[in-house]
Amino acid sequence: MIKKTLLSLGVLTFVFLAFFANIGVQPARAAGKAAPLSFSDKVYPTYVVHGIPGVPVDVYVNKKLMLSNFQPGTTAGPFNLPTGFYVIALYPVGANPATTAAIVNTPVGILSSLNPTSIVARLDGRGKPTLQAIQESNDFVIFPGEGMVAVRDASNGGFTYLQGCVNPVGTTSSFFPTVGSLGQYFRAGQYEVRLFDFGATDCSKKPLLSTIVTVTEGVNINVYAVGDKNAGTLQVITSSIEDEGNRF
Repeated sequence: MIKKTLLSLGVLTFVFLAFFANIGVQPARAAGKAAPLSFSDKVYPTYVVHGIPGVPVDVYVNKKLMLSNFQPGTTAGPFNLPTGFYVIALYPVGANPATTAAIVNTPVGILSSLNPTSIVARLDGRGKPTLQAIQESNDFVIFPGEGMVAVRDASNGGFTYLQGCVNPVGTTSSFFPTVGSLGQYFRAGQYEVRLFDFGATDCSKKPLLSTIVTVTEGVNINVYAVGDKNAGTLQVITSSIEDEGNRF
């Protein structure tokens, strides 16, 4: 069933104590309404994942509106952001940034023009909104008929809070933990992703969360667990990214 294991994907969270110059961005495709922004550098796609429960937001990049009314539990992108540093701010929908405090206001680095970047709005370990930049990887060999599934714990428990099983629908034979953005290649088809508390050893038990994904050739499916287990807001978000890696 599983052809090979992805060695690792770097998970990069960038927090810089500086103010960066105003750099334009341009959305290629997006959920919601986006402002007409521009850029001139060669870029690679950036995706945005909204994992902060119950808080629709407007998304600003270097003080320019990129997404309006961005709903929790949804994704947007790809956007074209040149390599560099950006101040990304989330505001309540319709708020005036000049007179309203941001829900989160974080400098984020897009440090590679060769690979996509996922920016995840999530809760930190204290339950506070934060942003995390994850550099995706397109450096691995893709065999015909294969796609990747990465299970990522973006809940307020961090990367060692949940574990996940990924199996063909109707089976519970395979198991691997969600450490960072560990991913695995699977043959095309439908798979069930089942999430458990960290330390679980039996995929047949009732999971905390589950979802069905359809693996297709050359597409990376990221399955995020977001929210707060103790507050009853855990949920699953999926994001699909075209894999531009080497192909046989």
